[in-house]
Amino acid sequence: MSRLFIYTKDVQLLTGKGRTAAQKLISVIKKRFNKGRYEQITVAQFCAHTNLDTKLVIEQLS
Repeated sequence: MSRLFIYTKDVQLLTGKGRTAAQKLISVIKKRFNKGRYEQITVAQFCAHTNLDTKLVIEQLS
């Protein structure tokens, strides 16, 4: 079973960005999807924003 939510460390792994840049990207995605500060973003939302293939992202997170 794959994970539903994506975290800063995951964004770092997938994009090669540092911690601060990954946090900023998550913040931008949250604004796009009208998420609050404490709401999580899903893998699907991350993929929709970055135009990455969902299957590839899930493989990398496994």
